[in-house]
Amino acid sequence: MMATAGDMEFKTESGFVLKIDQVMPKGSANGSFYLLNFKATDKKGNVLASMANLPKEAIEADFQVGKKGNFTFTEIPILLCKQENTLLVETKVEKGEMAVSAKADGEKYTKTPE
Repeated sequence: MMATAGDMEFKTESGFVLKIDQVMPKGSANGSFYLLNFKATDKKGNVLASMANLPKEAIEADFQVGKKGNFTFTEIPILLCKQENTLLVETKVEKGEMAVSAKADGEKYTKTPE
C-alpha cells in the first residue's frame, strides 16, 4: 500500500493469518488474528517502522465474526513507532470494560478495570 502526504510517500508491507478457533451453531465464529510481519518505508527505502524489535507472537488479536462476515475485534494491538523506539499497546474489551497494557524495552504496564 502506498500513502502520500504532501511530498512524502510511504510504503507499507504486512502479512497476517486469521485462525478460526470455534464455529457456533448459528454460523458465527471466534478466532485470532496474527500479524506475521510489518514494515513501513519512505520513498528512499528507509525503514520508518517495523516489528523487528518485537517477538513474533507479540501482535495477536482475538475476534468474533458473524455469519455475514462482519468482524468485531475484542483485542486491539496498536504498534507505535518513533525512530529507534517501538511501543506495543494492547486494549482488550470484555463484558463492556476495557483493559490496557503497554510494552517497551522489556517493561510492561497494565491497567485493568477496577
